[in-house]
Amino acid sequence: MEIVINPLLPLLKTLEHFHSLAMLDARLSEIYDFLDCDQNGALSKSELNAGLRRLRLEPPIHLSDDDWLNL
Repeated sequence: MEIVINPLLPLLKTLEHFHSLAMLDARLSEIYDFLDCDQNGALSKSELNAGLRRLRLEPPIHLSDDDWLNL
């Protein structure tokens, strides 16, 4: 049995402390805007990986082709 670990877990852990949906929604919007470098409303795999590097999460996140397809 293969255990699949969510590659976005370090990012998701940063969102655990929000106690209201409004605060969580606002933070998710901020993160999305930060990741969407060209502000076109969509994220490519390379754009998402570059943005995730800029977040400097520990451990760092890098999405593989398989991870991208699973998203």
